[in-house]
Amino acid sequence: RDNSGPLSDEEVLAARVVDRTVRPWLLMGLASSESGTSQQLPDNIVISCEVQSYDPRPACNVEGGQSVWRTHADPTVLAVNSAIAALYQSASSGSSSPFPIPSKAAACVKLAIQRDGTSIIDPTPKELQECKFELLYAGTRDRSLMLEFSANGVPPKNEDSNGLSSM
Repeated sequence: RDNSGPLSDEEVLAARVVDRTVRPWLLMGLASSESGTSQQLPDNIVISCEVQSYDPRPACNVEGGQSVWRTHADPTVLAVNSAIAALYQSASSGSSSPFPIPSKAAACVKLAIQRDGTSIIDPTPKELQECKFELLYAGTRDRSLMLEFSANGVPPKNEDSNGLSSM
């Protein structure tokens, strides 16, 4: 992308995922700070995530029909995890942070459930097209910050005369 023109739908949705994950995570830091709840997030926090290079194909070495290793990462997942890592780095670098960083680490992962019920962590775009369900989860060890779920091939809902939906 040459950074001209409006953002694509995919880029807008990725930005929303980053915002919907980082904002409540930062608010957790404010809630756990010693200064109480009177503190607010500054208005000038800017997080800029830019993909420099991306190859959607997984790199794998096949020996005897089995994949020995696999490398792939969804750009949205990378953006969330990079933004959180950058905020941790800025807080631990000794510079005065305008807001408290939460003590609980947060992370993001994408999962796919195949039609046969097997799950794949960090699926490739091809695997996402063939999966039954897709889940993007972001959170701490004990708290969900953001969930995004989609189902492929689910028939549309039909409403009966009472307005109730059925599959």
